[in-house]
Amino acid sequence: MSVSRHAFIVVITNAVKILCGLVMLKVAAIYLSVEDFGRFGQFMALAAIVNMLAGGGVGNGVVKLLAEQKDLIARHHITSSAGAFWLFSCVSIVFVLWLTNTWHQSYLGDAGYIIIFLALAQIFWGQANFLNSYMVSRQDTQSIIVCGLRANVVGLILFLAIFCYYQSLYSAIIGFLLFSSMPFLINAHRVLPNNKEVLFFYKPKILPSLIKSLSHYSLVLIVGAIAIPATQIYLRDYVGEVLGWLYVGYWQAVLRVSDAHMQFFGVVNLSVLLPYLSRLNNEKILNLSNKKMVNVFIAIFGVSILSSLTLVLLKDWIILILFSSSFSAIAPFVVLQTVGDFFKVLLSLVVVVCLAKGYWKIALCSELLQAFILYLMTIFFLPYYEMKALMLAYLCSSLFSLLVIGLLLWRQK
Repeated sequence: MSVSRHAFIVVITNAVKILCGLVMLKVAAIYLSVEDFGRFGQFMALAAIVNMLAGGGVGNGVVKLLAEQKDLIARHHITSSAGAFWLFSCVSIVFVLWLTNTWHQSYLGDAGYIIIFLALAQIFWGQANFLNSYMVSRQDTQSIIVCGLRANVVGLILFLAIFCYYQSLYSAIIGFLLFSSMPFLINAHRVLPNNKEVLFFYKPKILPSLIKSLSHYSLVLIVGAIAIPATQIYLRDYVGEVLGWLYVGYWQAVLRVSDAHMQFFGVVNLSVLLPYLSRLNNEKILNLSNKKMVNVFIAIFGVSILSSLTLVLLKDWIILILFSSSFSAIAPFVVLQTVGDFFKVLLSLVVVVCLAKGYWKIALCSELLQAFILYLMTIFFLPYYEMKALMLAYLCSSLFSLLVIGLLLWRQK
């Protein structure tokens, strides 16, 4: 299957996931107060970090190594090593959640017990992440689209059934956890019966060379999962103290629109470009003289411009459809955020090339640099621009990181 066709199918599948997520947000925005919507967003940000870390964060490494490797024994070793990371991550995440329980109670109140459900959910998320990486490495388009559609539709039904009945912040959180856990059941049912090599995931082994290789990609993903989301979590508390939780709710809405926009490009980069570029790198033809690769990048650049313009032009309708008239004030902020998104897409293309070529240190630098600039610029701009400071800081973070990381990659040649 061609790269463009595979990318199209992956985008359609992800579009359904985004649509389901937006439906959840729309329903939550209707029944929750703006303040509770901000708290719900705080929990979703925490869950996003945990989901990315579940399984040890070796997804990109698994995709790259399995895409390059054809030897059956070597593939078994890669799978077993990934299983070792999963076991370690399960214990580590539970410990960290327990250690930070006081902070969870600060915004969840008496419902701090919900963190226990998050700790249980991450066990399933780690397995789902590995199974998804396995399908991506094989570019098993049929399984990707079937599993994606089933998991999202069933998960949405569960969320709506629970939240619409209780209509509370806590029912929204429980429904969200169930929605996020459905991929494990669907992926396992699809993959395990016909791919026996996947069972080596449940026979973890510590193989030093593979552990070292996977740990590089794990480090990049872990830092990426923690750096920017954790910075946003801190900034939410800071903005809540300085401007009030009403503005946190507005910012959360802007981030949800931005996340939905960026998710298209993120899934194409990791589910399509990374295995494709890894194979090119294995064949020693990953360079600018490869016209097919350049054409793919040009296509993504064009789609990014088109999607950004569409979002800017239709922002008022999108806000009304996704949220409610209470969020109409965020329209000008969506424009600034979308400009930042455009530069973030270009940055993500540079980073995925780094991952495919094994330049994990440059990819790691990208994650740290973005978080640092976001934090620094927000603290600097907030007294002068209030809410707008958050979007300006994001724009500065994306643009400056693109320039620095692009320069570092160019110097590698």
